[in-house]
Parts: sequence; structure tokens; C-alpha cells
Amino acid sequence: MNRPQIEIIVLNWNNYKDTKECLSSLQILNYPCFEVVLVDNGSPDRSGEKLAKEFPEFIFLQTGKNLGYAGGNNVGIRYAIEKGADIILVLNNDVVVESADLLTQISMTMKESNKIGIVGPRIYDFVDRQRRVDRYDESIFYRWIDLVGLKLKKRVWKTQNGITLRTVDRVSGSAIAFSRDMLKKVGLFDDRFFLYAEEIDLCFRTVLAGYEIVHIDDDKVCAFHKSKVGYVPPMVWYYITRNTLHLINKQFIGLKWSLIFILHIVVVMNRASMLILNRSFKGAKYCLTGFRDGLMGKIGQKV
Repeated sequence: MNRPQIEIIVLNWNNYKDTKECLSSLQILNYPCFEVVLVDNGSPDRSGEKLAKEFPEFIFLQTGKNLGYAGGNNVGIRYAIEKGADIILVLNNDVVVESADLLTQISMTMKESNKIGIVGPRIYDFVDRQRRVDRYDESIFYRWIDLVGLKLKKRVWKTQNGITLRTVDRVSGSAIAFSRDMLKKVGLFDDRFFLYAEEIDLCFRTVLAGYEIVHIDDDKVCAFHKSKVGYVPPMVWYYITRNTLHLINKQFIGLKWSLIFILHIVVVMNRASMLILNRSFKGAKYCLTGFRDGLMGKIGQKV
């Protein structure tokens, strides 16, 4: 049987422990045609080189400097495309894989239709294994974008082996698989985002280009993410707030832009207010700074 070649991209930046656990977990995968590409984002702690020595069976790429999530993963994606990969799976380095047939199911899902451009599995919290961390359809903001901007026609169906698939407007960037054909038509991550919302932007571009995004909605095919519950660093609020505005400006115009922009203002004000009430004054400041910088068109790494 001619199976699609899958390249798995894992990006490391100063995180030896989590990246090692992620790479180790990939050794259970039973798919016959895959390769792991470890990309180090110029880690000052030299963790990339250390991991490369411990996992010599994996391809090691060094960016030389911190290019952010978008730029660092793009280095691996470009390598995978040049190698002729049919499917590229971008996996967060704090994700642990425990489903041996994860790649098999991703491959089978991609084969369901040549219009499927992105596939993602269920994602659960690594500690609280009953808590899903991939439920984006519960967000009022993104439900509004879906309704006003994307108008996605959703469907749910089962594969021959009983796996439930559903079309969605986005999947988690912690484990997201792309078809080579889609990437060549739509493009890679937008490096200007640097951190956060770059996978949402690529998902939206994929939908607007006429491709489907499919979620494998089954516990047999899942991954576990060491998601951070509770405290969110102020810099994260900055990038999320700023980049969401960049996303809106990129993807929507006219009345659609106005409606989504107004809702974004409401979200930002509510977020800043909640941070102040929780005495996270620095978080509120960075949130509002991100909104200001987004209005000014600033993008890339915050200096």
C-alpha cells in the first residue's frame, strides 16, 4: 500500500525536559512512513544540541535565533515540503502522544477528500485527563467570526472504522496536520505573528481558500497537552490581544470587519477589567498595550 509520507515538526526553545518527553512519546507511533524533525529556535541553554545527541534518529535543524512559533515551525515545514512530505504534523513540544495509530488516523482522514487541508485530533489536558482543551466552538468571539465572517458549512460523519469526523473552522495549534497541497496553495504560518494566533490565521486562510478543516472527534485519537491553567504571563496577553487584531485586519473587510472589530473591543475591555479585578495590573497593562500596538499595525517580536 502506498502510504503518504508524514513529517512531524517539533519546535524547541529552552525547554529540554518537555521536548524530551514529547520526542520520547513519538517512539510508540506505528505508522511506517514518518520522520521527526526537531527544530531548535536558537535556544541559549543549548538544549537543542543536547536533544539532537540523545535522539540521533531524528532530523535536527537549528534556526540560529528565536523566530517565534510561526517562524521556527516554518523552518521545519519548508524542510518537510522540500523532502516531498505529503502531510506535515506540527506538534507542540509540551504535547505527549499516547495513541500509537495517531498518524494512521490522520492519514486516513486526509484521504477522505482532496479538499481536506487541515486535520487535528482531540486534545486533553496532560494533568486533568478529562478536560478537553480544544473546544474553540465554545468561544463567543470565534462563534461570531464563524457566523459573520466564515459562514462555514459544517458536517459530521463516520469513517469505515467508526471514527467520528467533523468539519470545524479551526483546530488546536498544539497538534495540527497540514496537507502539502494546501500549504503550497495557501502558504505557511505568517511569521509576523511571532507568537499566538498564527495557527488561527492559517486555519481561516484555509477555509477561505475552499478547503475543509477536519477534527478527529474520538478518544482513540488524541494527544495530551501540558496546558497552563490559571496564571497567564502578561506577555501572553500582549500577543493574544495584538495578534487577534492583526488577524481581523488581514482576513476581513467592510461590514464583516466592523462587526468583528467591535466585538474584539468588548473582549479586550472585559479581559483588562477582569485582570484588574484579579490584581494582575501588569497583565492588564500588557493587554491594553497589545491592543494599542495592534491599532498601530505593529507586528513581529515585541522588543
